[in-house]
Amino acid sequence: MDRNFNKYIPALSYVWFTPLYDPLMKRFMRESTFKRYPEILQMARKKVTKASLDIKLDLGLSFELPYPDRSFDRVFSSLVFHHLTTFKEIFRVLSPVGELHVADFGKLQNALMYLISLVFRHLEETRDNINGLLPEMFRKVGFEQVEETARFMTLFGTLSLYRAKKL
Repeated sequence: MDRNFNKYIPALSYVWFTPLYDPLMKRFMRESTFKRYPEILQMARKKVTKASLDIKLDLGLSFELPYPDRSFDRVFSSLVFHHLTTFKEIFRVLSPVGELHVADFGKLQNALMYLISLVFRHLEETRDNINGLLPEMFRKVGFEQVEETARFMTLFGTLSLYRAKKL
């Protein structure tokens, strides 16, 4: 994992933005994730404990997942994907008939979403997302039946929901 340490992109591009990330996501969607930084993982553990949930949280990188091949039937993610290597890793850890479900910035719907994206595209690595390239990136690593299942206008730009299958 150490060789990829400097490749990680934290939420909203800067570690110091992380405390703002949870309130923003809570307002617009549910969040579930493993974390790269120990201090952020500790924040997540406190939330899980406070909510009396039974969730295993792991420390890791999205492009070097700490799980064996074919470990999961489903992978869910929101606002995390920025690297083709991450999609390859997800494909690796999914079972032979696994599914990927993603909520992330997507192709812009209209002029208003374009104007909003001018501000937020600099806080995240979203260029490929807002250019509508995520579905093709999923296909490139082997996913099939890739589809955008929904699209929403938000204060931060267009949010798209995607589903892709490993067949």
